Amino acid sequence: MSTPKENDMSESAQEKMAQALQEQQAQWTAIGSKLLESSMKLMELNVRVVKQSIEESTQSAQHLLASKSPEAMFSVDQAKLQEKLNQALAYANEINAITSELTSEFTHSTQEKLSEAVSKANQFVAGIQPSAPAFSNKPLEQIFSQFSNPQFGYEQWVEASKKFADSMGVKLPSMPEAAPEKKRTTKSTR
Repeated sequence: MSTPKENDMSESAQEKMAQALQEQQAQWTAIGSKLLESSMKLMELNVRVVKQSIEESTQSAQHLLASKSPEAMFSVDQAKLQEKLNQALAYANEINAITSELTSEFTHSTQEKLSEAVSKANQFVAGIQPSAPAFSNKPLEQIFSQFSNPQFGYEQWVEASKKFADSMGVKLPSMPEAAPEKKRTTKSTR
């Protein structure tokens, strides 16, 4: 049978777990809503382009039917060529803007989560360091030094993302080179 203190600890652990699950749910909901928003923008863009294409095709067909000679038919097509190229470029720019916004949001979220995780790891290491045996100070200091630089972890993530994108033949929009700086507030005890 468990003691009241054990029940309190398990209730406390349950509360922490429930809070962590709620935080994760909120994070996934935010990511999902941002993905949905971006998908909606892409769908609206595609619907607009399809409507515009149908209108232009109808106009072109009417001009072609009204043409009296083959030269008149070709002159209509040549006049529309530059306009089509400009529209294709505008379409590509709009897609780039939508994906850049999503990438920026994801990058910002990743930076925040990385800094938060590093902060929690630092707090954990700092919390166990005073009560740790003397022989464990060196390994704990090494662990602490690994967690003390979130910038390095973020830079590794950015570099890996760029290499992956390059291998896939995708050009990533510019990503911030620096993660948010967090100062180390815990003291090392020796």
